[in-house]
Amino acid sequence: MKQSNSLSSKDENMSSENGAAGLTQDQLLFTENIYASLPISIEVYDANGILRKINDKALKMYGVSDRTTVIGKVNLFNSPYMDKELKSKIQRGEDVTLEFEYDFDRINSDAYFCSQNKNSIIYEAQVVPVLDDKGTIIGHILLSNDVTSAKEIEFRTEESKKNLEMAMEAANMASWVYNVHKKTFSTLHGNALAKEEMSLEQMQSILHPQDRIQLMQLFAQLINKETQQVHTTLRFYNKEERQYRHYESRMRLSSEHRGKLLIVGTQLDVTDKVQMLKKTQDLTTKRELAMQVSNIVHWDFDVSTQKFESYNDPINDYAPNRLVTLKEFESVVHPDDRSTYFDAIQSMLSGENETVNFTCRMQTKYDETWQYCNVIGVPFEQDENGNTIRFTGFRQNISKLHRLNEELKERNYKMELTFKTVGMSYWDFDVTGRKFTAFNDPGNVYQSSSKRLTQRNSD
Repeated sequence: MKQSNSLSSKDENMSSENGAAGLTQDQLLFTENIYASLPISIEVYDANGILRKINDKALKMYGVSDRTTVIGKVNLFNSPYMDKELKSKIQRGEDVTLEFEYDFDRINSDAYFCSQNKNSIIYEAQVVPVLDDKGTIIGHILLSNDVTSAKEIEFRTEESKKNLEMAMEAANMASWVYNVHKKTFSTLHGNALAKEEMSLEQMQSILHPQDRIQLMQLFAQLINKETQQVHTTLRFYNKEERQYRHYESRMRLSSEHRGKLLIVGTQLDVTDKVQMLKKTQDLTTKRELAMQVSNIVHWDFDVSTQKFESYNDPINDYAPNRLVTLKEFESVVHPDDRSTYFDAIQSMLSGENETVNFTCRMQTKYDETWQYCNVIGVPFEQDENGNTIRFTGFRQNISKLHRLNEELKERNYKMELTFKTVGMSYWDFDVTGRKFTAFNDPGNVYQSSSKRLTQRNSD
């Protein structure tokens, strides 16, 4: 019985060992069947750290063409990247996840194995223990991947993000995101008006009433994919200033998260820019109105192109975008005044730093008769040598003033002729200078009368 029991006991032990061996073989066969086609590097080590299995993905990553050079020879615990602490964790059966730079020059120099690779890779690895039915460690599986490309993309993305944030901060720009399904806003970067979990109704409450419909229309265009991105300027109320400020915004539909419909936007305060633009437009309008009322033409002359850029000018049909050539200007100048015109133009063409001032008669297709015009220009821009390369100035129609002067001259002449005809003289007395000024008088200036008057006043 004892022998029978002993044999029975031996049989049971052999059966148990064979079963364990069979189970281990099944596990290895199962692993071998699935790891061959997986898009990940897989290595199977025994409990002592000896490499027993390796798939083609791993061989390619390590730069090994013949698997027989590594199977049964490479020991996981002899890796140049294995230290005591890491070895202890693996032998205790802990799951270990690593990411580091895998240098093939170091692998070759330490004779860990022979690799055809020369460069380094970013190595991501996980060591998983293989256990039997009793929980005893019978091996280790090493799952690894070359994540260099992914890490480079991640690095470039992170760098791009940092550069973008730096640029946004320099421009005092903020960004926000809108969750279409939840109808809530949140801040992405900077001091955005869209605060965390801010509802669409709250956003609309600070938005100018006339801009609310516009915002919803832009959102609808993005959601319906009618356009990829939109650009607009919206007005939001500032409680501290008690007025609306203008914000420029660009928006796009984000496809970053599957199943999520997000609108990403930027925010830039352009209030000062808008106000400055309005002031500039107002000043331009006032200038044009003043020039029209005063019949004044404003012009710029480019010495290099020899063309005039003029505003409110009948020569270019009042179209400021159409430049006026010297020939066109000359064609409207009276033939008798062209010598004066040529002198002034020559002065500008030579780049002299002098003011141009002359009067000439001009007639455009809008004029029925010759018009007297006064042209004045001053140096406006110089090159590095100090030569004037641009003049600016005005041209004013002074025909009415010229007519008035002519009428005054004619009246004075007639009056003088009348005095001479009747033998009459007239005089003016300057109290300050104590002198008489007389016309048609033999003495013209009566010094003796002035002296007698002075004496009488002193008496």
